[in-house]
Order: sequence, then C-alpha cells, then structure tokens
Amino acid sequence: MLSLGISYQMHDSAACLVRDGRIVAAVAEERLSRIKHDAAFPVRAILECLRLGDARPDDLGNPPHFATWRGDSKLRHEDVGWDLHRKFYSGVKSHLKPGASAVLQENQLGSSPDIFEPMIRGGGGTVIGTMPGSDLGPGGRIYYLHSRWD
Repeated sequence: MLSLGISYQMHDSAACLVRDGRIVAAVAEERLSRIKHDAAFPVRAILECLRLGDARPDDLGNPPHFATWRGDSKLRHEDVGWDLHRKFYSGVKSHLKPGASAVLQENQLGSSPDIFEPMIRGGGGTVIGTMPGSDLGPGGRIYYLHSRWD
C-alpha cells in the first residue's frame, strides 16, 4: 500500500511517501520553495515525493488527511500540558480507513517518540516504528512515527 503524509500550517511544511511500511521519500517544502520555515501547503513537496516514488495521486491507498490549523498553538512550549497534541492524535483514526497507516512528524525540540506513543495508543493507533528525519540544528532533529490505525 502507498500512503502520503502531509504536515503544514505550523512551520516547516513537508510531505512523506510510504510504500508497504517503508519511507520512499520525505521532502520539506522549504527545500523546494527556498523559503525558510515555509508553512504553506506543501504542493512542491507532495509532487516531489510522488516523482521520487514513481507514483501518481490515484496510486495512493488512502487519500491524505490532516487537521486544519487554527492557530491554537505552534510550538511545544505553547502546548505545555500536551493537550493540543492529545486532541490531534485522538482524531487521527476518524480520518483513515481501518488498517491504514500514517506517518506523523514530530521533532526532538522538547519531545521524544516515547512521549507521543501513549497518545497515539490512546487515539486507537499503534506505533510500528520511528524513523529519523532532517537535522534542526542545535537541540534536535525531525523524526517520523510510522503508525497503524485498526
């Protein structure tokens, strides 16, 4: 199965293409737009992921879904009790077909995969694996949580 993950409207928009549980491509929009911390919808990144994966949009097993950002918070320090993250993870399952997988992007600036795994389980998902992403400079890296939602 081929799945597309999208992150946008916060900072560092990105797309990730996963085929049968393995990352085929992960692209940050800023690398293509040349706009640092580009938060726009990642059209260029999506197209590049599809190109790198030799795929078309209708090859995707599940259409990509994402929560619309309303400006509640942008960074970890603004979500001190992790309430915004819990709310997001509790709603992921409702946007996917049973058995679908999703790749969720987080960063190591004040968090770790161990913090998010219970939130994903609480929302009905299971973490299958964690994959490293790009370097954020001093303080951390991006990482991807590959999850299944039965």
